[in-house]
Amino acid sequence: MLALACDRIAEQKEPCDFAHVLVADLAARAIRDTEGARWSNVEHRVIPGDLESCIGWALGNAGIVRELLRFVRLRGGGDPRCTFAWPDQPPVPAQATIRNCGTNAVS
Repeated sequence: MLALACDRIAEQKEPCDFAHVLVADLAARAIRDTEGARWSNVEHRVIPGDLESCIGWALGNAGIVRELLRFVRLRGGGDPRCTFAWPDQPPVPAQATIRNCGTNAVS
């Protein structure tokens, strides 16, 4: 969902309100310890709930971090384009101006 929210901010200059809600939820669900921060790989509809980690583009922790970094870049007025755009990704001009993102810190 954060990827979609960031796309809407970049492509349609929508406010960042929904993205802020998603970022706050991700921050609240992060597991933080001496090894760093990560998110669990749990499915609540199957038993057992712990799922094997899968490898792939933007899956799991890698996907979450990718979108968190993009959100921070958007919020700071940086380049609104995706670092890596898929072939069907609508183009976003590099000079697009992002507004209404505020400066709320990601905790």
